[in-house]
Amino acid sequence: MDAIGQAVTEGRAGGIASARQKLLSLWSAIGVTGDPLHRCSLADLYEDPAQALAWDIRALDAADAVAEQRVQEHHASLHIAVGSQPAGAG
Repeated sequence: MDAIGQAVTEGRAGGIASARQKLLSLWSAIGVTGDPLHRCSLADLYEDPAQALAWDIRALDAADAVAEQRVQEHHASLHIAVGSQPAGAG
């Protein structure tokens, strides 16, 4: 998670190409069956909508597999919102 956070911070600071390479390397190491918390935390840094959508889909698939216990192991203040709706919805 530290490496993911560092890469995302680098991307937000303008080092998009380098951050993207680091995230792709992490994705390769984690793989499609790796820890879902890590998989859904890998941010996309793509301007191309199709590539950004592919990463969004990967993140959503991984998010479906993340358990509350796993999130709590990472940080006790984190929780998974289940069945929540935006304010005013419903």
